[in-house]
Amino acid sequence: MALAKPGTPAKPTVLFNGGGVITIALLKAKDTDAVEFFDVLWNGKTFTVAGTEKTFTQRWLTVGNYYDFAVIARNSAGPSASSAVLNVRAELTDAGTPIVADKPVVVTPTAPIVPTPTTTPAPATRSVVLTTADGKTTSVNGVTKISIPLPSGDTFTYEVGV
Repeated sequence: MALAKPGTPAKPTVLFNGGGVITIALLKAKDTDAVEFFDVLWNGKTFTVAGTEKTFTQRWLTVGNYYDFAVIARNSAGPSASSAVLNVRAELTDAGTPIVADKPVVVTPTAPIVPTPTTTPAPATRSVVLTTADGKTTSVNGVTKISIPLPSGDTFTYEVGV
C-alpha cells in the first residue's frame, strides 16, 4: 500500500503567549498520519520543523501586534492542505490560560512565568537592573520603587525590598 498524504492539520492552538514569545501546538489530523515535516506558515514566511515536533515557538514579536499562524503537514507522498489560520495578538505576559479551540482552558504552569522586561534586584545597593528582550540593560540606583511605561500603555512596576 502506498503512503498517503497526511490529513489537514488542526488549527494551531496557543500554548504560551507572553513577553513577545508565542508557542503554538502542532496537531496532526489523525494520530496515524505519517508526518515527516510540518511547515509553519507565519506572517508570509515558512518555517520547516520535524514531523515529531509537538510545538513551534516564535520569538522577538512586538507586543500588541497580531500574527497569523497556519500549519501544513508533509511526507514523501506530498503536502496536506493548510490548517485554518490562527490570528493571535502578542501579549506582554502569559496569563496561564491559553486559548484552545477558541475557548479558555485553565492551565497550571509547572514553572514560574517570568515577565518581560525581567528585573534583577541588588538589595545591598538598593538598585534595579532592567534587561529587555533585546538585551538592553538600564541600572537605577537608590530607589525603592520603579515604574516603567510600556509601549502597550501598561506600566510595569517593581519594588526593591528593604
